[in-house]
Amino acid sequence: MKNGDIGALSKVDFITIHLNNKKYVVLEYSLNNSLIKKGYFVEIEAGTKCSLYSKKYKTLQEAQKAKSTFHPPTPAMFLNHTDVYLKFAHKKPQKIKLTKKKVLNSFDSNYTSLLKKFVKDNKLDLSKLEGLITLLKHYNQID
Repeated sequence: MKNGDIGALSKVDFITIHLNNKKYVVLEYSLNNSLIKKGYFVEIEAGTKCSLYSKKYKTLQEAQKAKSTFHPPTPAMFLNHTDVYLKFAHKKPQKIKLTKKKVLNSFDSNYTSLLKKFVKDNKLDLSKLEGLITLLKHYNQID
């Protein structure tokens, strides 16, 4: 390709891309529990039992007229979004909200009390990626 040309990268399962110190992988995921798609995910933490990924996308916010003469009109703009996904071994990634309750409920119920204790003892903030990464590293070491 020449400079300025636009290209596309196929979503093939075995392709991984290393770009700007990030690893991009192709995974199948479901939208609204029905439509299955393939997409590129950024691998944040890889583990044997559970891995953590993020998926970035943009949406277009339509222009809005001024509500009154006191408020200026809002131009159309693209909004950046990042979703976080947990992928347990041999399952499709599942989108997760970064709250303590949602994160802990996504794990197998056999481990819930053990993980709750670990979060409490280590004062982990599961609304931040750092806390979730620490929890995943611990979970992946449990036999």
